[in-house]
Amino acid sequence: MVPAFCRVVSTTVSRWSSGQLPRALLRTLPTGGHVRSCAASQRVHLVTSEAQGREACAALTQGIQVDPEREDGEEAELKAVWNPLSPTVALDCEGVRLGRFGRICLLQLQDSKGQVLLCDALRTGVVKALAPLVESRQIVKVIHDCREDSAALFHQHGIRLRAVFDTQAAHSVLEKRAGREAYQASASELLKQYLHIEPEQTELKSLMLQDPGLWARRPLSKGLVRYALHSVSHLRQLHQSLVAAARENSRTSLEEFARASKRAAEYRVLNSNFPTAQSMAKIGTRLWALVASRTADKLLLKLNAGRVGMVSTPGALRRFKEVQLGDLVLCCVSGVSLDGRYIYLDRYDHDWDFFDHQLRPAQEPEVGAYGREHRFRTSLFSDDVDPLLQRGLPGLQMEATDAWDASPEDLDAPVPETFEDNTDAD
Repeated sequence: MVPAFCRVVSTTVSRWSSGQLPRALLRTLPTGGHVRSCAASQRVHLVTSEAQGREACAALTQGIQVDPEREDGEEAELKAVWNPLSPTVALDCEGVRLGRFGRICLLQLQDSKGQVLLCDALRTGVVKALAPLVESRQIVKVIHDCREDSAALFHQHGIRLRAVFDTQAAHSVLEKRAGREAYQASASELLKQYLHIEPEQTELKSLMLQDPGLWARRPLSKGLVRYALHSVSHLRQLHQSLVAAARENSRTSLEEFARASKRAAEYRVLNSNFPTAQSMAKIGTRLWALVASRTADKLLLKLNAGRVGMVSTPGALRRFKEVQLGDLVLCCVSGVSLDGRYIYLDRYDHDWDFFDHQLRPAQEPEVGAYGREHRFRTSLFSDDVDPLLQRGLPGLQMEATDAWDASPEDLDAPVPETFEDNTDAD
């Protein structure tokens, strides 16, 4: 039965025709033979107004109590994600520099019956109307790499993405449990590995990199429509494959999936104390960075700033040698690229400012909720340091220890002549 929340765009993929579509959103839709990502019985609907968005949300949440503010909300949210019987909705977003300082232009949803909603996020009220669904702790949102989507929804529309099953995070958990090095796999890689679906439209991805404003233009081209449908149409099937893989591996993996996905969604609050991206890009600024990718000569980190953090100097890379992908690290800005796309980072030292070159007391930062946090302390200020090394440092008092017991007279004793600098004698 066709839901009544919005006008039906097409009865089946094979019967699409340009005459059925409003030109405000789409130019043309392809014929069924060109859309390998969609089943022949799949229905596609457009949501282009707030009223249609409310009706769509009501239809997708029908019979499910939507109460995001329960006292046991977080625990209920985790249980819903690791429960295979929970209702699921596939979700994806497209936009211009998608993230905290970018813009959502299109939001795609697929329900349990395989029906796809293309929601025009540029229309007033459309995204807001979907808030009860996105914030529901009972309906699981299946999404690949939800971090930038979560940040965009939160900072642009005030919507908290909850009850997330992140396919990228789940795959990373499986890789770690198998003893392999975890990495941030792309959606195309996972579709090929778990569903044996070949990637599509690599040339369109290149075009999107060359023209970041592609998704903000109306009408959308048929290539973008195909891309949007392909990105959301297999997520629920991928979710089922990952759950099956977890059952074969260990029962506890389902809970690990839920917690890893929740951490990914909480990326939205990373560095929220900075009002703009420019306020982060100042040498000496202290900020948190999420380790996203590692190669032999560089480390890439996500900052929730519309810019990419990079560690590339040999000295800085050595200070990051023990961190793993997905770790949250306290860093300081050491520079900015000429085009402004990259912020160069170094490991933050609680006791020494690499850029002001002044000693300062250690400051224990407030512990955050996201990821594993690393602290870097020099050996000079560690608890088991040789007390002789601390002599003469400003603000430090020598204390007697079991390993080396010194009296005040010993500390004030003159330096032996054999240790005097005799360079002037020559």
